[in-house]
Amino acid sequence: MPQMAYLGLLKIQKSNDQIFALNINGEQFLVKKGQTVEKIKIVQADSRKMVIRFQNKTIILPIQ
Repeated sequence: MPQMAYLGLLKIQKSNDQIFALNINGEQFLVKKGQTVEKIKIVQADSRKMVIRFQNKTIILPIQ
């Protein structure tokens, strides 16, 4: 399983869109809910945790 860390939530001004910072194996990604990156699907995220799916397993990542 890749090393993963949820780094936080970014709010876009003048928009309801939310972007989340995720570190996978030392590389940082900016992702949205529903997006898949490196075979990891972003199910849900808020200011405290991120819920992902990887290889049919649900994983909860607390914010780092």
